[in-house]
Amino acid sequence: MAIIDKFKAEIRFLAVSSNAEQAEQLTDDLYVEAAMVVASYNMVSRFLLSTDVAGISDLQVPWPVERNEASINLSH
Repeated sequence: MAIIDKFKAEIRFLAVSSNAEQAEQLTDDLYVEAAMVVASYNMVSRFLLSTDVAGISDLQVPWPVERNEASINLSH
């Protein structure tokens, strides 16, 4: 979970600059708030798609005109 630790370190930096005494509590609060914002957005977007708010469920899904493949060299 290195990415979570890195994200919390960035949040902790903001919390310390705001209030050093309560930095740990602020870090946890900001982390939970960020998680809730992302979860709420995901929930609402899935609801809007499932209820077909945009009216696009009967449209055919377009295929790309051309296909491009890329390879990533992971060895440095």
